[in-house]
Amino acid sequence: MAQKTKRLRAKAKILFRIQKIEHDEHFSDCEQVGNGIRELKIDYAKGYRIYFKLSDGEIIILHIGGDKSTQQQDIERSKDILKRIIK
Repeated sequence: MAQKTKRLRAKAKILFRIQKIEHDEHFSDCEQVGNGIRELKIDYAKGYRIYFKLSDGEIIILHIGGDKSTQQQDIERSKDILKRIIK
């Protein structure tokens, strides 16, 4: 039961940060990782990440939920996704 609660809390924190970006354009703790992609860190549990790109005033979310242990793989995956959707 505790594991399920922890996952739900992590999802809620991730959703909250996405909503802050969407509504308030609040990008704290955010870094460029290449190709215009930004990494947003969420200070909870393993330190989840959201990878996104701003394009014409829109936020394109590329990958959600990675952590430090999968950071480089997640960045490469985000770059690949971006190549496929923006041609």
